[in-house]
Amino acid sequence: MPVGVPLFSIGYKAKPYAGKELVKKELEAGILLQMLFGTVSPLYRELFDEGLVNSQFSSEVFSGDGFFSCIIGGESKQPDEVFARIQREVARAAQQGLDKALFDTIKKQRYGSMVRSMNNVEYCSELMLNAHLYGVNAFDSAQALADLTFESLSRSLPELLDNTKTAISIVAANQ
Repeated sequence: MPVGVPLFSIGYKAKPYAGKELVKKELEAGILLQMLFGTVSPLYRELFDEGLVNSQFSSEVFSGDGFFSCIIGGESKQPDEVFARIQREVARAAQQGLDKALFDTIKKQRYGSMVRSMNNVEYCSELMLNAHLYGVNAFDSAQALADLTFESLSRSLPELLDNTKTAISIVAANQ
């Protein structure tokens, strides 16, 4: 597949989880990714302003039976530089800590989004299906989010984003 700008995908591998622990870790990882690499993060602004990433830069949690990973990807003419900066940001956050005010804002935003989504039949169907597949109650994710603390999120950072368990995949642009 020809591409004009190199595509990259960075994966952080974590141990697999199951049941309520999976629900909790998915929430924690999603919030960590948003705090460190989301559009509200200082690193995103820096990378975007320097032209290292564009609006296609994103992150997601990829998990299931027997696997769990955090994925960060997008387009960049310098994907190796983006990878190095992401690794530095993870190391900085592990050493200096996370931004509590940003955590509080994102947690409230996620909770509000979760409540609003309950008006969507498709979302509710997907929620019930995923809960069944995970072996949990459909409302366990709302409870996990309500119970999530800044301290527990901070403790999960080195477990979910470990620079010794990461790799990058690059689809090079046509020359």
